[in-house]
Amino acid sequence: MLKAVNRVLLGLIGLGLFALGGGVLLGGLDLHRRRGFDVPGWWLFRGPDDVVMAATEVRTR
Repeated sequence: MLKAVNRVLLGLIGLGLFALGGGVLLGGLDLHRRRGFDVPGWWLFRGPDDVVMAATEVRTR
């Protein structure tokens, strides 16, 4: 039973990381503007000039 739970959790974590990587790739290659669709307001990466962590965020950590 514990092995099944571990595999499900690992699968969910992997799926989340895959989605996050796809979002970074989508923003980095500017695909949403090239393909003509809009991203939601909460979207983190809007274009290739955006940074993952700003300098002020790095300094506070």
